[in-house]
Amino acid sequence: IVVFMHSACAYSNMIPWWSVQEMPKSQALDLFVLFVDGFQMPLLFFISGYFTYFSINKRPRMEFIISKFKRIGLPFVAVGLFLTPYISYMGIRRLMTDAPGFFSFWKFQMKTAIDFKLVLFSDMETALKHWMDYSDWHLWFVFVLLGFYMIYAAYDFLKEKIKQPGTGNKKFLSISAALGISFFIMGLLYAIAYTHVIDWVWGKTLIFSAQPV
Repeated sequence: IVVFMHSACAYSNMIPWWSVQEMPKSQALDLFVLFVDGFQMPLLFFISGYFTYFSINKRPRMEFIISKFKRIGLPFVAVGLFLTPYISYMGIRRLMTDAPGFFSFWKFQMKTAIDFKLVLFSDMETALKHWMDYSDWHLWFVFVLLGFYMIYAAYDFLKEKIKQPGTGNKKFLSISAALGISFFIMGLLYAIAYTHVIDWVWGKTLIFSAQPV
């Protein structure tokens, strides 16, 4: 689904900033992108989160953390250093007749990749000022996923410290309470974020980008 959606972006009327643009454009693919983009990443994050419970319980916690940094962190850095700048470069070559060479462009991207300043892409004026900045493109979810893993590892550590025996109804109530608290915290964070940025806005700092809301 993810591959089909990203392929459809090249033929969609709605994504003029996509690096690769193909013809003819298709309204059917516009609808496909709108439909799939609404559920695919939440669903994949949910599946990953579900199996994290089993993954962290079959090995020492530190081994779990090291494994995630090896399997997700290292590819994030490697792909982020070389492949994602090339994706941006394809877009530059499409839009500029006098585009710089790739390695000149890569060096410029690396300079913007170590800039701590938070940029919120909330309007076209801001986007145009930063259109050649580094972008992690498809890797945004890798960094977010790694962050979720670390949060879960911290939760597992705290749960172990305050663990109390309980079965039956007590166990059910503890699960219900955890879900209720989780929904409350997520709702509160969403409300706070939404008062500062609207839901479609992307934020970028260093080599990381995500939608704050």
